Formats: sequence, C-alpha cells, structure tokens
Amino acid sequence: MKMKHSVISALLALGMSACVESTPSLQIGSASAQAANCNITTATGTGLLRGTVNLGFPVGGYPLVLAVTSNLQSIPLEVGEQPVGADEDLNTIYITHLVLSYSSPTAGLTFTDSSSSVPIYGTLTDEGNLLINLFTAETFQDVKDFVGVGESAEVLVTVQLKGERASGDELDSNEIVFPVTVYNVPAASLEAGVCGPGKRFAAPTEPCDQRGLNNVVPVCEDIPTTP
Repeated sequence: MKMKHSVISALLALGMSACVESTPSLQIGSASAQAANCNITTATGTGLLRGTVNLGFPVGGYPLVLAVTSNLQSIPLEVGEQPVGADEDLNTIYITHLVLSYSSPTAGLTFTDSSSSVPIYGTLTDEGNLLINLFTAETFQDVKDFVGVGESAEVLVTVQLKGERASGDELDSNEIVFPVTVYNVPAASLEAGVCGPGKRFAAPTEPCDQRGLNNVVPVCEDIPTTP
C-alpha cells in the first residue's frame, strides 16, 4: 500500500491584514480510545485524559485517537500525498511528523531515546480523527524491560504534530501531555480473580481487541467439560 501523508486544506479568510500571522496552525483537541471494531472517532469514542496498559496481555503499545483541526476555516480533512506541481492552493497543510517525548516520575525508569520524530503514514478520517501509537517500538521495549510482574510505572508522553503548507512554510501544533500507567498483571491471574471457578477468558473476537488497554478485560465464558 502506498504510504500517504495526512492532509488538511485550510482556507485563509478574505481581508486578513498583512501584519497578521498568515500561517495556519494545527490544533490537537480531544483524545479517545480506538473502538474494538477499529472505528476511529472522537465523537462517540470513550474520551480519555489518561490511559493504562497491562503488559500481562499481548499489547503492542498504546493506540490513541486524536481530534485534529486548524484554527482557520477548513474543508473536510483528507488523506493523500502532496501533489507535485499540481497544487494550486498553497494554504494546504500536510501533517508529516509526530513528535513524541517521554519522561517518568517513576524512579529508575529511563528511555533509550526520550524524544522521537516519526513520519505519519496513518489513518486520518474525514472528521479529522487521527490514530497514533503513543509508544515507539524502542520506548515500549524500555518500559517492558522495566516493569516486571506485579510492578507498575508512570509514563508521561508529550505529543506534538509537525506539518508544512504547500507553499513550504513549516508549522507545529500545540503540545498535549498524556499520562499512561503501565502495569504487569498476568492474564492468568486476572482470569482466576475475575471469572472464578469453571470459567475462563473468552478468545478475542474483535479485530482491534482492547484487552490490556484502559483496564479492559475479556468477557468470561464457561470452560467446556469433557464428556
């Protein structure tokens, strides 16, 4: 699949004074969880101010849906690459990079790379919802190596978007800080306490199963008996 940058086409208001900053800015608004059916929306998704990850489940990071807007009148958000020599609207904003910075109040937790700028090739909906992973592979490995069974740690993730207009002007979004508590309780231990005797966690059925994220645990089912 061809990788694409995310695009916001922003229209400058008529009559804007030359002394006013003409470069439109990006705004990160609300954040929400990705739905188990993989829907990406901040309108109906569970709004979040912080998150949790349980390493006792096979999670690969922390998916988060951001609401992204411009501070100027804009057309619906699109997904596409910057046209070469064919873009007449020089106000088009291309979101090209995601900047992630990490810190922790937990004693002893350090990061191989405390700040990373990664290209964005992800999904941007018509409503301006962008799905990101708060952890780079390297940082998530740092956390997994630190948080042993029965332990936990707090990670503060600073998120910023970087982009450029078709005219070549570069711009940055606002920054948000999203706390994530990472703990490690094995699924088998949770299963015994949540389901009780004669029951077990049901196998995943949703394409974007949320077990292990935001304190989500699987539903329980009866353990089949052998005739």
